Amino acid sequence: MKLNSCRPKDEAHLEILERCGLISASIESDLPEILRERLAQVRSRYPADEFEEEQ
Repeated sequence: MKLNSCRPKDEAHLEILERCGLISASIESDLPEILRERLAQVRSRYPADEFEEEQ
């Protein structure tokens, strides 16, 4: 996944994957703890109001 380097463009790709529903709970649960933590960090940087409107 795009969680290994955490570059800004990787974070943008993760946001797109998230908005498209491609990061499922089963995928997330299969991630090692360190990558789940990184995903949480990236999610905390999303513009929350924009993301929640589209869900």
